[in-house]
Amino acid sequence: MGWAHCGTDSQGRPIGYAHAGTCDFPGCGERIDRGLSYACGDMHGEDEFSCEGYFCHKHLLLIEVMPGRHVFLCPTCASAAEPKKPLLNGELSEPNICGRCYADCFDLFPAKCAEKPELLRGQPIGQYHCPDCGAMVLAGLPHPKMCQQCIERRELPSMPAPARGPEGS
Repeated sequence: MGWAHCGTDSQGRPIGYAHAGTCDFPGCGERIDRGLSYACGDMHGEDEFSCEGYFCHKHLLLIEVMPGRHVFLCPTCASAAEPKKPLLNGELSEPNICGRCYADCFDLFPAKCAEKPELLRGQPIGQYHCPDCGAMVLAGLPHPKMCQQCIERRELPSMPAPARGPEGS
């Protein structure tokens, strides 16, 4: 089963990325879908940090809700989250983690990739791997910065060849 049709929310609205909607932020009419990439808290329904609303990328902030756990929250839920530590509001401000190998680095550099995920703002894509370097990127946000080692090692890691049986099959 996929995430296209996930039932209904408490207001009776169909949820899942196959269902069109508009941003739940008051006064915003941005067209979105009700998939996970627009869900407050990164999941359908509400939990201890988030409501069950769906918001455009202008009204979602990446918040560290507890050490090591980061989720996209609407402005109302973000203001109530502890600790109040926004990480994304248009561009990365912290931490210094390589966008490809996730190493904690002192120096990070712009990725030299042709892929420009920031140009995909508003597209129902969400996260995907950059076809140039393999880093995980988010549609609508700039490519994450990378450590020098990952910039120098641009080729994607290769997968080992599958083991062959005695007949070569």
